[in-house]
Amino acid sequence: MSGVSRLSGVSRLSSVNLATALSAIRFTYGMVEATVPDVVSRRVAGRPLDRHERLAARVLGVRHILQAGAATVLASPTGYRLGAGVDALHALSMVGLAAVDRRRRPLALAETVTASAMALAGLYAAHRAGQTFSFPASPASRSPRP
Repeated sequence: MSGVSRLSGVSRLSSVNLATALSAIRFTYGMVEATVPDVVSRRVAGRPLDRHERLAARVLGVRHILQAGAATVLASPTGYRLGAGVDALHALSMVGLAAVDRRRRPLALAETVTASAMALAGLYAAHRAGQTFSFPASPASRSPRP
C-alpha cells in the first residue's frame, strides 16, 4: 500500500469517527432534553422549566435525536452542512429570544452556545468528509476524446 493510500485511509477513518462522535453527543443531548428537560435548566437557570419551556425542550430533544439519525444515515458532506444550517438557525433564534425575554435569557444563551458548537462541529465534519469523498467528474468537466 502506498503512503498516499494509507494517509487517505487514516483521514477517512478520522472523519467517520468525528461524525459518529458528533451523532452520539447529539443523540445523548436529545435524549436528555426529551426525557428529563429540567436537568439542564436547573443547572443553567437555577429553576425548573415552565410548561411551555418543557414542551419546547422536549420537541427540541426529539429534533436532536432525529438529526443524529439523519446524519448517521446520510453521512455525507451535504448532510453535515444541512445539519449545521439547522443548528445555526436554532442558535440565531435563541439569540433573538435572549434579547427579548429577560427571564429566559440564561437558558436561551446556553442553547445558543450549544447550537453554535454543534453547527461548527457539523461544518468541520462536512469539511473532513469532503476531503475523503471522491466524486467522479461530471461529463461536462471531462475533456472530449479525440
